[in-house]
Amino acid sequence: MCTYLWCCVVSAAKREGKPFDMSLMDFADSLAPEDMTEWSNAISVDAATVDDADGEKKVCRYL
Repeated sequence: MCTYLWCCVVSAAKREGKPFDMSLMDFADSLAPEDMTEWSNAISVDAATVDDADGEKKVCRYL
């Protein structure tokens, strides 16, 4: 999960043109367990909802 989060941060920084030169190990060392738990919970909620044809959020039954 930490590697995935690091990849997301690297990609977002690149897309926004912001420098990000922290190695994966430095990134991992800078995170507290609570940070990972909070991020994991946030992406679980986001991934479990999808937009239906009317633009409303619905829970995805497949996750």
